Amino acid sequence: MTDQALDFPILLAEQAYAKSQVRQDFIDHMADIRETMAMIAKTDRQRDLLDAAMVVYRRGYIAELSKVLRAYSKTPAFRVPDDQLSEFGKADLNFSGWQRRAQRNMKDNILVVEQPKDRWTRRVSRPVIAGGRSA
Repeated sequence: MTDQALDFPILLAEQAYAKSQVRQDFIDHMADIRETMAMIAKTDRQRDLLDAAMVVYRRGYIAELSKVLRAYSKTPAFRVPDDQLSEFGKADLNFSGWQRRAQRNMKDNILVVEQPKDRWTRRVSRPVIAGGRSA
């Protein structure tokens, strides 16, 4: 190795790359979620709800991702034996579970807002009781 190679700040370069990669992953993920949820948000009310839900999701995502990154920074090696779940592994599992739950909740909340119905579909069918009368 030359003296110039020893002077190269490899750790700094790795950290800078990791930072830019995490940032880009975050941007891509938010765009994917918005695109996916926008497909189910048909009405103006649903789109407004989606906007508000994306703000909440973004805050939660950053909080959960921060936990993973803090745990990762404490983990000596990226890979740990399967039988030993590190703090990073636990945080990563929690983050994955949080994403699934948050996305499902966002989708459910958007779908709860009823789509407009025409006047003929507003009738509520009533169950028929013994004797042929409706309840």
